[in-house]
Amino acid sequence: PTLANWQTASGQDANSKSKQVFFVSTTDLHLTGSSIGDFDLAGTPIAGITTDIDGDTRDANFPYMGADEGPIPLPVELVSFAATVDNGVVTLKWTTASELNNHGFEIERKSTGEFITIGFVKGAGTSSDEQSYSFIDANLQPGVYSYRLKQVDLDGSNNYSNVVEIDFSVPLNFDLAQNYPNPFNPNTVIEYTVATTVNVTLTVFTILGEQVAVLVDNQFTEAGKHSVQFNASSLASGTYIYRLNAGDFISTKKMLLTK
Repeated sequence: PTLANWQTASGQDANSKSKQVFFVSTTDLHLTGSSIGDFDLAGTPIAGITTDIDGDTRDANFPYMGADEGPIPLPVELVSFAATVDNGVVTLKWTTASELNNHGFEIERKSTGEFITIGFVKGAGTSSDEQSYSFIDANLQPGVYSYRLKQVDLDGSNNYSNVVEIDFSVPLNFDLAQNYPNPFNPNTVIEYTVATTVNVTLTVFTILGEQVAVLVDNQFTEAGKHSVQFNASSLASGTYIYRLNAGDFISTKKMLLTK
């Protein structure tokens, strides 16, 4: 049986982990190799247990499991790091499961050549709770960009995240996409693309030409791909027409509301 089987069947050992650990030897049970700094070995602080088998001080927040306290503190545990493009800006989001002496994150970007620092987000210091962060990179020229995080400790030491890449391309054409889902009830999404900065109006009509909704009202809109949600809960079932006016560009499409 596995540890997970045992935990489920017995209701015990909820904080135990099944993990290969590297010791100096079969008789010397001090940690070595990749086990030093391995966050999977982070234990739970226990009141009154402040030193390890050698009398070395245990970390107050993230002590190592077992009898030996590793020679370096356990680091910030980065759970996720992702980048998205929307409305002409790049949004970076990342999450940590825990942090130890974390001063913060330098945000680095590269288009050509070397990475450069474009911003800083303060960390939580020391925390065993999940923390979420974000950073917005705006006013970019079209191109492919790479991003990474440089996590900086209070003592100045640092670690790098994985690299994420974004293709930030300004569209060449105006376009009005088919709504999705379609048919819908009562919510649907309408996407449209504008090639240059322009005022945009997006309206919805009945099949007889009666205007029933204004989703975007002559809004100054940057070049890029945009989307808007339409809630038709107050309308009757039937076919509706939505129309995009973007400068000299006009396009219409049909959508079907079924209740």
